Amino acid sequence: MAIKVLKDEKDDFLLSFDETLVVLKQADLKRLLIEIIQAYSGKSKFDTRELFGRLMKADDVSIQALLQSAENEEIVALMKASENNEDLKEKLSKNMSEKSRKTVEEEVEFKFDENTTSDDLMVPLLHLTLKCNALTKDDKANI
Repeated sequence: MAIKVLKDEKDDFLLSFDETLVVLKQADLKRLLIEIIQAYSGKSKFDTRELFGRLMKADDVSIQALLQSAENEEIVALMKASENNEDLKEKLSKNMSEKSRKTVEEEVEFKFDENTTSDDLMVPLLHLTLKCNALTKDDKANI
């Protein structure tokens, strides 16, 4: 099967499956990605509490390995998602340089507002969960 994905000038995504063309808005594409990752991981629903629990149990070296392998957008989403969990927020912050922490905090304020939903954070948090799994599998971290 030939699969192609393009983005048009209106920021819609064009998905082509052989001869079938599907047009998705960005929000719909995010929802599709979440559903695919959940199905792939064998879970019916992503729960941030599981990720947060894993991160709280992880040692500092493992947290640093995750932060180094993560995309900036993922770290920003994690900091936003953890803003009501002071212990996790502190653990993440202490494993960042002063400059990195300040940059991430500024990006959280800039990127997210009071209308931010859990769906806005879901894809980056799912990516982080997959990175935790990969780092653990490769013996580069214990998360």
